[in-house]
Amino acid sequence: MGIFRDISIKRKLILITMLTSSVALILACVAFVTYELIMFRRAMLRELSILAAIIGNNSTAALAFNDPKSAQETLAALSAEEHIVSACIYAKDGRVFAKYLRNDLKGDFSPPEPRGDGYRFEGNYLILFRQVVLDGEVIGRVYIRSDLQEMYARLKRYAGIMVLVMLASSFVAFLLSSKLQRVISQPILHLVQTARIVSTEKNYSIRAIKHSQDELGLLIEGFNEMLTQIQGRDTALQKAHDELEKRVEERTKELQQEIVERKRVEEQLLYNAFHDGLTGLPNRTLLMDRLGRLIERAKRHKNYLFAVLFLDLDRFKVINDSLGHAMGDQLLIEIGRRLERNLRPNDTVARLGGDEFVTLLDDIKDVTDATRIADRIQEELVLPFKVGGHEVFTSVSIGIALSRGNPSGPPYHRPEDLLRDADTAMYLA
Repeated sequence: MGIFRDISIKRKLILITMLTSSVALILACVAFVTYELIMFRRAMLRELSILAAIIGNNSTAALAFNDPKSAQETLAALSAEEHIVSACIYAKDGRVFAKYLRNDLKGDFSPPEPRGDGYRFEGNYLILFRQVVLDGEVIGRVYIRSDLQEMYARLKRYAGIMVLVMLASSFVAFLLSSKLQRVISQPILHLVQTARIVSTEKNYSIRAIKHSQDELGLLIEGFNEMLTQIQGRDTALQKAHDELEKRVEERTKELQQEIVERKRVEEQLLYNAFHDGLTGLPNRTLLMDRLGRLIERAKRHKNYLFAVLFLDLDRFKVINDSLGHAMGDQLLIEIGRRLERNLRPNDTVARLGGDEFVTLLDDIKDVTDATRIADRIQEELVLPFKVGGHEVFTSVSIGIALSRGNPSGPPYHRPEDLLRDADTAMYLA
């Protein structure tokens, strides 16, 4: 259908006309041939039934007096019928009484088992059985097998006639459709040509010529009316276009400012989603994400090691209750700053909440590196803090958990398990 869709309307009309004519002609020929074949089969069956009846009547005496020779002579008369392949006369007890085989067939044949009256088409043959009756008593049966060569020959003749008729009809249909399609295609082609000129030259003063008062005429009339409206609106559109360009330029500047502001807000929201609102340190969400990545790296590299330090401030509740929450918040901010100053660039310090902090020590050699950094953090945090004109002191409890439970063991699989073990180690410290 894709090829048919892209061809010209002239060829479409010709193809539709020829296809319709061809399909109708084929259906008519098929119906005619089918009817002829059905009637031929009926006539053939009728002739074979009459022939079997004649053979049966001529064989009654031979069957009654057990004279196979006479029966054989009766069957020999079938040689005049070229389509009879074989025949047989059965005695009352079912034995073969006499049989016939066409002269052009060599050898002998074995007649089938006798049956009652009936017929069937089997392969390329018509087979018929008929009882031989004398004085109301069945004294034998007749079997006749006829080929279908005459029917096939008739089919070939019909096929040849159909081909000739199809060729002649297709030629006539092509000539007629080539002439008649112009009534439809010419106005359409003229309309297409006019539309192409209008589209190429942008000249809306051109009009298509109306050839008739039918649907195509209405189409051309509507097309011309459309051109009139477009021509009238073109000037207004150009004016509106100039005004729109000016407004777009102004709006573009506003949008650029809005985009910059929106980007700043989005970055701020993203930052707030992953950082503690008080200290500005990474929060639990960002900590768990980085911890998960370090665990995956430890799985891929056997010699890679990192540590988790779980920090819990001592005496923070006392300071917070005695000096107030504002002073407590300021103390947490100062502690976060000291922790960041005492870590390496690739390490991470995060606030879990309250007075709990976690430090990720990336790429350490062994536990002594983690212990040394933990000692340095403790030494830094025991120094006094200046908060709101007060000098306050605090300390920190630290739990250490390595990415591998033992140097030769497998790494952790879940960030929660590693964080839990660091928390447990802090309470046992």
